[in-house]
Amino acid sequence: MPFILATGFTVLNLFIGVIVDAMQSQHATEFEEERIAQHADSVAVLREVQAVRAELASLRREISTGAAPRPGAGTSTGPQGSNV
Repeated sequence: MPFILATGFTVLNLFIGVIVDAMQSQHATEFEEERIAQHADSVAVLREVQAVRAELASLRREISTGAAPRPGAGTSTGPQGSNV
């Protein structure tokens, strides 16, 4: 009887171990996918900030040289369609 009980607990422990390992693997995969998506979003935001800085530098140069404003300046729209 003790042998059957010990074997039963061993099989149960193995079964639980397989389930926990599968859950951890799934969690790791989801975490990696989320990290990659966040990195892509960060790169997009960085590019947008760089574009805004370049446009700001251009406007500052125009102001400092006394050049006339470009046609359509200030009427550009942002990514959500709002005026910038």
